[in-house]
Amino acid sequence: LTVLPDSIYNETPNCLVNYNDGMLGISAKMIGVNSGNGTFVNYFNTANGQLISGIINLSKYDSTGLIIKRTEVTGYPHNGQINTLKRCPDGGRILGGTVGQYNSSILVSDTKIYLLKIDANLNQQWSIIINTPYPSFGVDVLQTSDGGYLVSGHQKSFNKYFDMVTIKTDAAGNY
Repeated sequence: LTVLPDSIYNETPNCLVNYNDGMLGISAKMIGVNSGNGTFVNYFNTANGQLISGIINLSKYDSTGLIIKRTEVTGYPHNGQINTLKRCPDGGRILGGTVGQYNSSILVSDTKIYLLKIDANLNQQWSIIINTPYPSFGVDVLQTSDGGYLVSGHQKSFNKYFDMVTIKTDAAGNY
């Protein structure tokens, strides 16, 4: 067991996979609940929203678990969290999660499903935000035999019911 203290970045890990001679991890940098900049997903519009994410980071680890490279993901609205990371046949990765979370426990977040494609060198190739009728979470994504992607998640309607969402995209993320 190795504990890596993180007093600088204040990150929560979301995904971890083997990558070359080490590991690739996805984390969300917490912005801080006591600073007034905490990140909430607040479906019920209450002061009891849960702090869950912030700025998405890609982190490369060596074989001992030490971070050797950290890259901040850009190009999405508000705060985000990646929930899944899968290898693609081209050596890159497809990442899926949620963006659009507000920094307040007062506002109901208009979250959206988010996909990000990175190449084998961890460079961003493209990203897409999937608009659904209600606030939604991206849960998982996998590449299909035609080179597109199958995305799963859920949305929460205003009548407080959760609905499963499945979306098929092409190779560029168009749906």
